[in-house]
Amino acid sequence: RELRAALDELKPLVLFLNNHFFTVVKRLGVLYVLVSDAGYRSHGVVWEKVAKNVQHQWYSSFYDAHFEPVRDAPRLALRHVPLANVTMG
Repeated sequence: RELRAALDELKPLVLFLNNHFFTVVKRLGVLYVLVSDAGYRSHGVVWEKVAKNVQHQWYSSFYDAHFEPVRDAPRLALRHVPLANVTMG
């Protein structure tokens, strides 16, 4: 929550966590992480939303450059769980 509150809308932020760089942007109050895995390129994936569901379990979903859901993106284990430790929600 603190990270989300500190970010301005659509203003990118680069985080360095666990020896990895993460580009994060807030859009309509939701945090998205720039997907850098080339395996997603053919699916049109640009952003990954990492959030908690009603049972407080982490999940991710994928979005294109216009923040529209990408339904046929491959499902992988959460790659950005370290961001969860930045108190996103």
